[in-house]
Amino acid sequence: MTRRTSLSLVAALIFFFSVLGAAWSDLWRPLFLSTGLFGIFLGLVAMGFSWLLRYVSDAAGNLVIWVGKTTSWIILPLIAMIMFDVITRKIEFIKVRNAEITETYGFSVSFILQDLQWHVHGILLLMTLGFGYMLNAHVRVDIFRENASRRRQAWIEALGITIFAIPFLMVMIGFSWDFFVASLKGWEGSESMVGLGWRWIIKSFLVWGFCIAFLAALATLLRCIDFLYGDEKAQADAEAALQFFSDADALPKLILAQSQNDGTASEPEGR
Repeated sequence: MTRRTSLSLVAALIFFFSVLGAAWSDLWRPLFLSTGLFGIFLGLVAMGFSWLLRYVSDAAGNLVIWVGKTTSWIILPLIAMIMFDVITRKIEFIKVRNAEITETYGFSVSFILQDLQWHVHGILLLMTLGFGYMLNAHVRVDIFRENASRRRQAWIEALGITIFAIPFLMVMIGFSWDFFVASLKGWEGSESMVGLGWRWIIKSFLVWGFCIAFLAALATLLRCIDFLYGDEKAQADAEAALQFFSDADALPKLILAQSQNDGTASEPEGR
């Protein structure tokens, strides 16, 4: 039996049992849907469609990075709003003027600024969550995988995404959508009578943020599969795109630490 045939058989079995599991259990359906996706991607690689996985992963990854870079700029107006709100609270004539605006028009400039601050902060966090993951900017506890081979690290990442990340994000997208719809139907506003209305707008970013994080996890999973089972070019491209490797080539500080333990002081070198 050739490698491609055995890989196709494994992919078919994974997909078959995932479909059965999804039909059998509502509770575990997100997990079985995720493993079903894994089986489909594995089957595509076995059939020689590594280029398709690479195209989809690049498209999803580029979108996530573009959204993250674009959204990150809103930290500047966030800083400006915080500074303006804090400083103007200490200026007497501005406080008096704000009180007059509240009495005349029924809204508070200070309360609106406070609502805007946490709204913008929430947007910044949600829309850059997937961006941070793709760049490996999140904290990792690497006591078990730090010195593992790159193939083992890719396997750990692929299983973690399949078993934990994608099912979790599926659940969160569903709950976030219900959360958003309930807010929209109730025309939810600020808890303060003089605060900012239209709270459903900020809650819609829960859905967008988790969808972007889902795309980041999907792109990483596809690259892991390409790295593990793709052709030579696919493996090289995936290895260059993946950011989570923590071996000596990816983390030069390990080489420096080893050199110090050996009594040498050579400079770390990259790949």
